[in-house]
This record gives sequence, C-alpha cells and structure tokens, in this order.
Amino acid sequence: MRRVSFTATVLSVFVLLQATGYTSPVAAAKGEADGQWYVDFLNLQAVQKISTGAGIVVAVVDTGVDSKHPSLAGHVLPGADFSDGNQHSGGDGRVDLDGHGTGIASLIVGRGKIHGVAPGAMILPIRVKSTNDTGGVSQAAAGINWAVQHGATVINISLAAAVKDPRLLSAVNNAIANNAVVIAAAGNYPEMTSIQYPARFPGVVAVASVDRSGAHARSSVTGPELSVSAPGDEVSAANKGASYVLASGTSIAAAIVSGVAALIRSKEPALSSTEVVRRITSTATDTGPLGFDTFFGFGTVNPLGALTRSVASSAPSTNTMKTGAPTRSPQVTNAISQRAKMLWVILVLVLLVIAGFIAVRVRHAYR
Repeated sequence: MRRVSFTATVLSVFVLLQATGYTSPVAAAKGEADGQWYVDFLNLQAVQKISTGAGIVVAVVDTGVDSKHPSLAGHVLPGADFSDGNQHSGGDGRVDLDGHGTGIASLIVGRGKIHGVAPGAMILPIRVKSTNDTGGVSQAAAGINWAVQHGATVINISLAAAVKDPRLLSAVNNAIANNAVVIAAAGNYPEMTSIQYPARFPGVVAVASVDRSGAHARSSVTGPELSVSAPGDEVSAANKGASYVLASGTSIAAAIVSGVAALIRSKEPALSSTEVVRRITSTATDTGPLGFDTFFGFGTVNPLGALTRSVASSAPSTNTMKTGAPTRSPQVTNAISQRAKMLWVILVLVLLVIAGFIAVRVRHAYR
C-alpha cells in the first residue's frame, strides 16, 4: 500500500461549505419558492414529462442525508458511513448533523417544497464527513468505492481538496471504469482560486455555477478543467432539522448536473457513462465566449436538450485539458489584466519620453 505523507494528508483534508457548498446560507424567510428559479431556468416541467430519473441510484458523497426530511422521505436508500475513518462504521449514511448532504440530495430528488431535477431517482447516502471540520480524502475514496460496489451509476461529490491525492484518483478511476458518471463541484472563490480535486481529474464532470441571469457566479472558480456550468446562486435547498436554506456555491451546481445525469441514464439506459457525459457537455447552452471557455466550460447545462437532441459520437465528453495547470478566479484574472494594461501604458509613456529626449539631443547636435 502506498504511504501518504502527513503533510499531504493534512493538506488533502476536504473543505466543505466554504469551499464548494453553502457560501452564505440564510434562513429561507421569504419562502422556499424564492430560491427555486432554477426550475423555470432549466424548464424542468417539460423535462420531467420525458424523464424523472426513475430507476437510477445517485450516490451523494457528503455529510450524510437526512432521510426523514419532508422533501426526501421515501427517496433515500440505506447507505454507508465512513466519517470516522476509511473503514465502514456500520452507520447507513442517513444521518446529517451538518445539512450539506441533505441539501445536495434535495436538489437531485427532492419533492414538495424543493423541486429536485430527477425526483424519480433514489439517493444512496455516503457519509464521509460529519461536519465542516472533519473528514478527508481517505474517507471520500472509501465512500466512492463503496458506492460503486452498491449500484450507484451517478456519483455526486460536492467536496473539494486542494491536493492531488492518489487514493482519491484511484477511487475516481475505479468509478469511471465501472461505468459510473462522476460529477464534482469545481470550488468556490475566494476560498479557492483554482479548480479543486476531484473535479480536476480527467473523466470527471467539473461544474461551475451561474446566477439567475445566466451569468457566471462570482463565487465560482474558473479554469481550463471545467466541463459545464449550472444554477448555483441563492438556490433553495433542504437543510438539517426539516428546515430550508437559500444557498450558493458550486456544490449546488454539481447537484443539479447530477440530477441531469440521472434523467439521461433513466431515459437511455444503454448509454455508457462516457456517452452520458458527452450528451451533457455537447448539448449545453454555449454561454460566454463562443465555444469552450474557462468560465462556463462547454456551456450551461440544458436538460431538455440533453434528453432530446442527437449527439455525434465525436462530440467532446469532459474537458481533455485537465492538465493540472494552475487556474484563477475571474476576479484574479481581471486584476492581472488590469495590471498588464497599466504596465503597457507605463511602457509606452517611457518610450515616448525616451524618444522625445533623443529627438532633442539630435536637434541640438545639428544646430
């Protein structure tokens, strides 16, 4: 077994909520409907006439899922609990002391006050963290492997690590090799300035977030490793204790894309995981600069298009540019661009001064 240094282990500890999840949760005092703009944005009423995700098991690798929440009752299978380490504790994952995993699950299969993208699917809860300050890559890797062994064909990972850990990479590769679609949150700015792992791994659908206007959400990181974007700004979600929150972050966006993957897998069960991903990316609505870009990836997810359009076998699946090169948030990128412009202005002014000085010297020489 490969040994991982203590430093790498510490650096690999997942950052939840602040990194990829609820950047600023607030009580949904105005009513849960205020944050359900994504329902019309994604045309879910028409989408769910075609597919509801029936028969699909979606693993939520997170803080657990409250199976008794009103929006989730009857849609959460017995899962697993690795929150105490990389060995199964015996728990079934249907406890959530934090609320994050419950919120993610509600956006995938929720009914009632929270309208899930794929309400016919079932959630397999894999508890790898009990709170924001616990858990790490060993738990996540074990959880992903367990999900694959127990029938999950879509795996949602709304968690992020800054370090490329071999255990996590191995688990993700195992999932993909076993025909599972792996979807992960890209990460949130300013806590993070580059796309995180496992979203950064080849084959993983790395998801950024957009706001209700369709613009890139300022809290979402950017980079060449992105695949697609999805709603993830001030969205209503279930929370612990049968409550609800308005939440923002790429965790939210990843959950919505996981729901779309479940819709496709239910309607087209013969498609491979690669073909499902290709359908998500190639039918996305091109947003921002023409073609692939580092803010939206291949575009904003379009579930109706993903279910109805024909897709060429040569169309891209996940972005092949996942080279591990450092990426920057739009705010950092803009700041660098402004500094570059300023340096050019200064350089031009200096050159003009030098040219003027030379001209004066030449004039004097020929008097």
